[in-house]
Amino acid sequence: MKYDMLLLRYGEITLKGKNRGRFENAVISHIRSVLKDFPKAKIRKEYGRLYVELNGEDRNS
Repeated sequence: MKYDMLLLRYGEITLKGKNRGRFENAVISHIRSVLKDFPKAKIRKEYGRLYVELNGEDRNS
């Protein structure tokens, strides 16, 4: 099975105010470092969720 997108949810973690943006930016930075070998992959942020669009990248690489 080939996936087009990964859904990452962090809704269980309750953050309010200025801490939320800081946490989200830290998570996105970490995900980018993990995905450095997948240059086509893109991260899209929505409230409480991150979508990683694989854009044809092979997840088994």
